Amino acid sequence: MPSIALSPAQQYFLQIILNKGVLDQLNFKVIFCNVLKKFNINFDESQLKNLYVTFLREINESIKNFNIEIKAGNCEITGLSYYCIIRLCDTSTIGELSQLYTPNELKIFRKILELIVESDSGCVDYNSIVNEIMTLYDELSEEAAGTQSQIAKVPTNRDIRIMIEKFMQGNWLIEVINSPNMITLHGRALIELSQYIKQIFGAEDLNYCYLCKNLVMASFRCPGCSCKLHRFCAKRLFKGTKDCPSCKKTFKTDEINELLESINSAKNSYASSQFSSP
Repeated sequence: MPSIALSPAQQYFLQIILNKGVLDQLNFKVIFCNVLKKFNINFDESQLKNLYVTFLREINESIKNFNIEIKAGNCEITGLSYYCIIRLCDTSTIGELSQLYTPNELKIFRKILELIVESDSGCVDYNSIVNEIMTLYDELSEEAAGTQSQIAKVPTNRDIRIMIEKFMQGNWLIEVINSPNMITLHGRALIELSQYIKQIFGAEDLNYCYLCKNLVMASFRCPGCSCKLHRFCAKRLFKGTKDCPSCKKTFKTDEINELLESINSAKNSYASSQFSSP
């Protein structure tokens, strides 16, 4: 089946997301509407979702021969949707990260990724990250001693914190609201690196949401069983029931309210910090 020829509006939108790398749902809507206006495409606000679903489906149909697609996913902390370009092949590499960061920064990101995935909570604190990375470089220095191998300059505590901030600005990492200094994977990382994570980590280190079956890190957990849920999946669940979907134990009202308050607080905090123009 031949690829769909993209309209000028679709080509323009595709170029925007290729340049930006990732769009959150707030910026996505603003940019999408502005693209429609730019190309004089009339639309009804009530039909906007159907319009962009078709719009994206046609773009993906056109670019699939290049082994890429626009994929959507959610941030576990804010619950917001994100749209980014993913590769459909060669998922054994760290993908877009390798083009955006230096080898030294990638080494640090891989270590942070390992700490997050292998932690019980799906989160890791700043101090643990700093200590583990210092240990990593000490080990590399010992291995290189007496050889001609070269290793990068050992980063300082400040260097590591600056790198963490850089990964946060790129939507790869996010700080957990109401848990000071705790870091987990951002929505972009979960979307783009999902297959990579599944390939390099053992099944015993990975958790999946009971409802949507996708990878989950900073999960909402049932205290009565091993059931783990994305926080945004749990939020949708609680619109209809207060019972665990696995063991049927009823969640306490305080637990539910704390979750909802945390998600809303994170979403509002993020929204208030954003300003976008196409």
